[in-house]
Amino acid sequence: MKTLFVSSLFVALGLLGSAGLLHGQAIDRMDLFQFMATTGQGFSHSDAFNRGDIEGSPFLHQEWVRGKFSLRGEETFEGVEMRYEAISGILSIMHRQDSVFLRPQMVPEFSYSHAGEEFEFKNGYFSEQLNVNRDTYLRVLYENEGEWSVYEQVRKEFKAAETPNQFTHYQRYDAFEDNSRFLVRSPEGEWAIFRPGRRAINRLFDDGRKATGYFRSNDLNYTKPSDIGRLFKHMAESN
Repeated sequence: MKTLFVSSLFVALGLLGSAGLLHGQAIDRMDLFQFMATTGQGFSHSDAFNRGDIEGSPFLHQEWVRGKFSLRGEETFEGVEMRYEAISGILSIMHRQDSVFLRPQMVPEFSYSHAGEEFEFKNGYFSEQLNVNRDTYLRVLYENEGEWSVYEQVRKEFKAAETPNQFTHYQRYDAFEDNSRFLVRSPEGEWAIFRPGRRAINRLFDDGRKATGYFRSNDLNYTKPSDIGRLFKHMAESN
């Protein structure tokens, strides 16, 4: 089983020795140790995942991509291979040919590009009603303190295979299934679940007809997160 933590010395030497990975002044190694303490176990490091007979992936994107992440109160690392384990809500980075999980408490944001689309994640939000705590990563689709903001909580869940019976004529396997949801935050800071559609948009914006008209005229898709973010940005900028 892979190691789930990395020492401050190894991380400091590994990242400082790679060109273009660190911006600004070098991070003090003792401070770095606080950010890279041992993390909780990610599902992809478990024996269950390594069986190899589970459909789908626990990650948002299975392949590694290069992106950047920030350490809380410290510097930003760029050009780091990473992927987001959506089932556990943990960022994993590649270090010395091994994957390492980073503590959400110490990594307030990370971002990368995949298939031409930008993915920006932040934590530090809180809504007791929606079960969003300070360590919960949300994908930022559009954010503006004085306007409606919209986010995607990217989640996956593990579904065990059903036991075949006389009514089942096929073998269903264990699988990772998407369980993501959209969330909105009002200008007053109140949170709510957002189920994209014409009725939801009409309820949310004073000029609902203008919003739905923009959606139609630009051939946007209610199920596409980037299109939802585009709508919110347009409505904020047109006020």
